Amino acid sequence: MASCAASITHLLVSITPFVSRFRSDVHFQGSSSADYANTISFGAGRHMIVAEVSLLAAQRGGRVVIEVPRVKIPQYAMLVSASLTVMELSSLGTYTINMGISDTSGTAVGANVVNYHELIGAGATNSGSTADNDADADVDLSSGSGNLKKNWFNHESNQVGGLGDGELTADHYIYIVNADNNGTSNPTSGRVYLSIEYYGMD
Repeated sequence: MASCAASITHLLVSITPFVSRFRSDVHFQGSSSADYANTISFGAGRHMIVAEVSLLAAQRGGRVVIEVPRVKIPQYAMLVSASLTVMELSSLGTYTINMGISDTSGTAVGANVVNYHELIGAGATNSGSTADNDADADVDLSSGSGNLKKNWFNHESNQVGGLGDGELTADHYIYIVNADNNGTSNPTSGRVYLSIEYYGMD
């Protein structure tokens, strides 16, 4: 028994430094009580942003649906993956979105984002979905789309500049944007899960 206890103690001592470097910080609650955004860190230099957000705004193409609050991608970070999962379809018959980043925070719902770099959608190179790996298509949450639980992602393999279109010379913020003219009547449903992995330091 003493030997077993000593082994357990040794194991706990050896893994404590690793566990202490793994952290997850919950940052906000948004338009739904189940909305959240986390930054999960694996040591000092590897991080993953994960979030679930409700999409309850419809506008013309290019206008903001939501900025994911209180999370950011730091200056000089290298983005290595981005994905988006449809958790709930929109109540609207036509509702398409894309996801990207901008060096400007605080752009209001319904406004155009400046310096916007699309990561997932028709305007993003190497963007695909589980239905078509090379579709370069916008994310379709339309009520009759049949896309519930489907995934969109960026499969860029450039490990020099990553997904960020070269070096990020400033902090960047995550936006979900209307892809096409989704009308002016706001939906009552629509929800996605997103994740972005990057290497860098804040």
